[in-house]
This record gives sequence, structure tokens and C-alpha cells, in this order.
Amino acid sequence: MVFFKHKQKGVTLVVAVLLMAAVMATSLLVASIIVKELGMTRNLGDSVMAYYAGETGVESYLYDLKRGSIPQMSGSLANGANWSVREVSGEGNVYTFPDVPRDKSIEVPLYNIRDGGSKNIDEIRISWSAAGFASAPEIEWSFLSWDQNMGNLELEPGPRGVRVRRGKNQASPIIFQAGVQGSPIKDESRSYILRFKHINGDNKNLSITVTALKDGGAVPLDVQKQVRSTGTVSDNISRAVEVKMMPKRTAYDVFDYVIFSDSELEK
Repeated sequence: MVFFKHKQKGVTLVVAVLLMAAVMATSLLVASIIVKELGMTRNLGDSVMAYYAGETGVESYLYDLKRGSIPQMSGSLANGANWSVREVSGEGNVYTFPDVPRDKSIEVPLYNIRDGGSKNIDEIRISWSAAGFASAPEIEWSFLSWDQNMGNLELEPGPRGVRVRRGKNQASPIIFQAGVQGSPIKDESRSYILRFKHINGDNKNLSITVTALKDGGAVPLDVQKQVRSTGTVSDNISRAVEVKMMPKRTAYDVFDYVIFSDSELEK
């Protein structure tokens, strides 16, 4: 009888230990889930803070740009978030379009986009790199122009068409020279736009470079400016906002860049 009581107590103790172990395991699992959820909630909150910090950087940059002052390139917010701005691309003597999808038309203004005046460009060069392409792409190009006295936009009657790239590892630039017979940039009283796209070849993005020359020297092009603002909350939480815009006057002030269709906002 005594032996049976001891055996019953032993079984009860084992069952109690097993129940306690199950409760502890369940508690640890629930605690782990709660900790992960709290971490995800905090990361989500930090992500939102980082995004709005990046957006603040864009707004600050555009406001300074429209006001005519030197843009502030970094800053911090009261909630501890920081932002930094860098110009990904802008006006320059040589402009590269790094990732042009096949069959997407690109336009480059060859005039002063702020006042419509001619830049008197002597020469335009288009070059590109097709390393890694199985077949060489072709460049389809044309020129548009209009009289600077607010004349109608016209397709230039000069040469336009397709140029096959000779080889994939070394660019053979397309060259247009003003004043040369058949050149589409021959009249300084007119303003010109170069339009091009790459066709055929592989279905890959292509890097295309446009250079403008005057008297043997490079001429700055008024091309699309791209600005990237990155908001940061911690070492591993950051969000970037990009704005693409043309350098021109607008009746809508800075809000034109964000709200209206003149520019593209990427988040």
C-alpha cells in the first residue's frame, strides 16, 4: 500500500513537471511572438519616419532652388530622423541617360530652356555602350524645331532615321554638324529638340550619352535634373524619395514639381 502511494505521487509529479514545461514553452513562444510584433511595429514606425524625413529633404531642396538660394543638402528633424540630398543628375556638358528601356523615346532640348533662345550649337554627338548585348541595338533619331518668335513646332526635313551601332564594346558616335549640307541644326534663329530611342537588339536597358559642342568646346545642356533625398532613422532603417524635373520656369512655383505633371515623383 505504501509502495502504491509513492508510485502515485511519482506519477503526479511527472505530470506536473510536464504541464509546467508545456506552460513555460507556450509562454516563451507567446513572448517571442510579442517581441517580434513589437519589433515589426517599431520598424514600421521608423520606416514611416524615414520616408517623411526624405520627403522633407526634397521639399527643402526644391524650395531653396525656386527661391534662388543654394539648396540645403542635409538636415535633421525633432523626432531624431535625418535627411540628406544629392543630385543624381543635372545640367552638364556631357549628359548620360543610364538606363533607357528599349523603344522609349528620349528628348533633349538643344536650346536655352529658360528663355527659349538658341545655344548656337555646332555639333551634337550621340554615343552608347552595349556591352553584354547579344546583338547590337539601333538608334532611331529625329529633330524637332520651331521659330524663336513662337512659331509652330515642326519636324525637321533634314536627315533622320536609324543608325546601327558598329560593334557592342566600342561606341561609334552619331555626329550632327551645323551648317553642313543636310544637317538638322543649321539655323540659329530656330530652337531644336533632339529625340531618339534605341530599337531592335536585346530587350535590355541601354546607356546613351549626348554631347553638344560649340567652337570645339562642350556646351551645357538643359536636361532633366534628378534629385534623391534619403531619410534615415537608424543604421538599418532608411527610405529614399526621388524627384525628376526639367529646369524651367513655372506658374505653379515649387508645388508644380510635386503635384502637376511637369515632373515625376518616385517613392
